[in-house]
Amino acid sequence: MTRLLDLDSTPSHTITSAPLASPALDVPQWQQMGYRAEVDGLRAIAVLSVMLHHAGLALFDGGFIGVDVFFVISGYLITRILLTEWAQGRFSLLQFYERRVRRILPALFFMLVMCMFMSMIFLWPADNKSFSRSLAGTAISISNVIFWRESGYFDSSASFKPLLHTWSLSVEEQFYLIFPLGLMIILRWQRALTPWLLGLIALFSLGLAQWLVHRHPMMAFFLLPGRAWELLLGSLLAWRHQHQDASGAREKQLGSLLGMGLIAWAILTFDQNTPFPGLAALLPTAGAILIIHYAQPGTWVHQLLCQPILVGIGLISYSAYLWHQPLLVFSRHYLQAEPGPIWITGILLATLLVAYFSWRYIERPLRKSDNMSRSHALGLALTGSILFFGAGMLGYHSEGFSRFYPAQVQALQHIHQNPNTPDHCWRRLSQDQNFDHACHLGTPGQPLSFVLLGDSHAGSLSAALDQASRAQHLAGLDFSFRSCLPVIHSTYQAKDATARTCSALRQLFFAPNQLASWPETVILVGRWTLAMERHRPNNGEGGQEPGGDYTLESQRTASEGYTRALAQDYADTVHTLLKSGKKVILVYPIPEMAWDVPQRLAQLYMRHGRLQPDDASVSVQYIKQRNQRAEAALDAIGEQPGLSRVRPSNILCHRAIKDRCVAHTAGAPVYFDNNHLSITGAKPIVDAITQQLVAEKH
Repeated sequence: MTRLLDLDSTPSHTITSAPLASPALDVPQWQQMGYRAEVDGLRAIAVLSVMLHHAGLALFDGGFIGVDVFFVISGYLITRILLTEWAQGRFSLLQFYERRVRRILPALFFMLVMCMFMSMIFLWPADNKSFSRSLAGTAISISNVIFWRESGYFDSSASFKPLLHTWSLSVEEQFYLIFPLGLMIILRWQRALTPWLLGLIALFSLGLAQWLVHRHPMMAFFLLPGRAWELLLGSLLAWRHQHQDASGAREKQLGSLLGMGLIAWAILTFDQNTPFPGLAALLPTAGAILIIHYAQPGTWVHQLLCQPILVGIGLISYSAYLWHQPLLVFSRHYLQAEPGPIWITGILLATLLVAYFSWRYIERPLRKSDNMSRSHALGLALTGSILFFGAGMLGYHSEGFSRFYPAQVQALQHIHQNPNTPDHCWRRLSQDQNFDHACHLGTPGQPLSFVLLGDSHAGSLSAALDQASRAQHLAGLDFSFRSCLPVIHSTYQAKDATARTCSALRQLFFAPNQLASWPETVILVGRWTLAMERHRPNNGEGGQEPGGDYTLESQRTASEGYTRALAQDYADTVHTLLKSGKKVILVYPIPEMAWDVPQRLAQLYMRHGRLQPDDASVSVQYIKQRNQRAEAALDAIGEQPGLSRVRPSNILCHRAIKDRCVAHTAGAPVYFDNNHLSITGAKPIVDAITQQLVAEKH
């Protein structure tokens, strides 16, 4: 989003009558003014909606459309400047980029410097590494590409990224790197075709956005091709304003009210499930166009937007946009939870105060050319960009400056970055689409007595099971594979390579002519709860696992309902194995912590200098409620000959701390992320499994 203030707009206390259009053009007086207070009022509406959306206020679920309003405003004002300068014979690309440097970079650089300091205080190394990557991207205006590749804008992890909001700055800078030169060529080549060519490009961009939003939604959201049409809408309005407006008073009144209604409707009804920014984005962008065009003196909307408080917020809106996200994010990192109403109020007020300081003492003084020569301004901009890019790359390649953190934090970082999952085994399975080169567990040369079958929760037990099996002189096979629940009928609805591999492996394992050939005991481990609940866990204490829903379907899903069909599939899987003569060790759901355990422990350690036994733990009640339907489905299988059960929640919960499920043992994390067990956490579960294997052996 940038240009919450136009780089050439005049502050409200120095309004001038200098024309923005060529005097030869038949332009109304209200459009010739160098400053339009109602546009700053519209900026205030836009930035406040974004701030309240990022603050988590449910009423402003659609507040993200404020960015789209800014895109329209930016395209309109910048194009008016360029057309005016062209008409007056003083169009200069160098001058254009100098103005943008003076307008954008000083406040941005100030915010980035302060964020670098805060990142070392509030972020642990893994997050600091991610921050450093986004810092480098922001310095060279490609942060939108970085965030597109990392995760979704609406993922819960996004609310912990201090520079996420800079994606819109990058979109604009990429647009204005191309647009002025393209406009100059069109004006020289065939001026009359200008609106038609701009309109054609805008239509193509809108069509592309609508196509992408259903296939690659984050590409549509973050990248310029799906956003260019919004800026071009403003450009087309600027072209239209070269000519006299014949609208009557009634038309202006109704048009401006309709514009406000469209923006308000989008803010109040859109949410993260709205396909965006395809055709749905026409509502806020059309609303902005209607307001800019029709909200003229004498209309109610003009009167509303020219209220001093809105104009004042509009004047500082660029800095407010820059600062709201870092202040919210670093507060979340400090609190390790979503800020409450009092915190939110304080953060938003602090944002406006810091924004005023930034506008008054950084933006305004450095925008004036008499304070600094062009060569000096451009030189400082280049130097600053290089320094921030270098600092970002240094932080990224040094693992978030990890060596400057305490040893305990570095140890937690190491576990987080080195998960105990058998990735090399999974690569073999993915390449072969069979079990010919599956990894062996336990003592080499011993008869194969078991097979570990399951998804990544099974994989997280693999290393500990290998160690325990060697100690007991047992041997088995690792048939685990990521995102591959060990069931017969239900399949994951994704159509990626992982889902295809899982489907092939499950068909092979349960094939009647193959089943008898596998080792005697099958250890079934899966993320039964996520499959049953579909949505990611929220522990009710500030922990929310990122990611979308996980849905499995079978031929019975439509007729029997999701829960009943999946529960029957759990039972069918166990019964099929038992009927084939196998023994089954059924491992119940592993407690899902919902927050990243090493990260939370590291941040608590950074804050207090020590860890308490209950740090990062979650309530037993939450785990029981979360697992209720999955465990009921597994319990319904009943007692069967050859079937034994291991219940991780009985092992990890209640024991060390009453009514809590622990997250660490003497500082060693029980998980390496928010739901997968570390070696420390896997060992007691594997001990229970090994006891069953030894009992069967004897």
